[in-house]
Order: sequence, then C-alpha cells, then structure tokens
Amino acid sequence: MPCHAHFSGVTVGVHRSTDFLCVLVALIRTQAERTQRMKIQWKFADGTTSEVEVNEEIGNYITASRREESNLARKERYHCYSLDAIDYEGPEYATDTTPETDLIREEDAARINTALDKLSETQKRRLLMLADGLSVNEIARIEDVAPNAAWKSIEGAKKKFKKHF
Repeated sequence: MPCHAHFSGVTVGVHRSTDFLCVLVALIRTQAERTQRMKIQWKFADGTTSEVEVNEEIGNYITASRREESNLARKERYHCYSLDAIDYEGPEYATDTTPETDLIREEDAARINTALDKLSETQKRRLLMLADGLSVNEIARIEDVAPNAAWKSIEGAKKKFKKHF
C-alpha cells in the first residue's frame, strides 16, 4: 500500500514492502538535483586533456589531491638530493667506492698477482702487452719473434693464468 513521505521539500511515494529502498532512492535523487556541478581539466593516459563535469564534492577532492601532490613534489625537489646529481655536481656528494668494493678489488688484485707469478717472465710480459691493447703481430715485432711463436706463448699464458686464477 503506497504512502507519501515528505523529505527536504520533496514528496516521495513509499511502499511498505520496500520502504527503505524507496526512501533511499528518493533521497539520492533529491541530493543529486541539489548538488552543485563543477568542471575540471582531466588529463587522459594518451596525453589528451578534456573538460569534465563532476559534482562539487568529487571536484573538490580531485582539486585538493592535485594540490597536495604538487606541494609534495615541490617539497621533494627543494629538500632532496638525487644520486644522479653526482655526475653533475662532482664527488662531494658520494664516492663510487665502499669498504666492500675496496675489499673485492684487493682480493681480485691478489688473485691476479698470484696467477701472474705462475707465468714465465716472457709469458707475463707478452700477456700484459696484449692486455694493454697490442695485437699479436705488434708483440711479435717488439719481441723480435715470429707471430706464430708469440701467439703460442700468449695462448699458453692464458691457459696457465686461468688455471691459477
């Protein structure tokens, strides 16, 4: 059996079986009619912008959120240092060495020296010249030997070095 209720200047028909639902729908419609609308600029994922009409509550929330995000970005920009600034500002911000990297570098140097000590003087000299960027032919010319002999000596040095490294 229908009855009528009066809410905020609007008369609403209420059915006894669905009293709550009918009143709720009527209230929502009434609120929507009274709510102010506002337009905001909305930037989409593809980069386009559009003016979107939303109710005032949502518009105020979006505006406040954008303001808060902007303030936070400004605060971080002025009070934080980027590690990328090292490239531009110099080493006063940081150094590329740490106690761990120093220890690893020392251990590697010790292993390299131990492996080099296992080589003959000729093999060591030729392998170091190769590491400096000289070709096998240039090493052979400097050592006054055949290129094949220099190559065999260097290959033997590489195998021995790998074995002891």
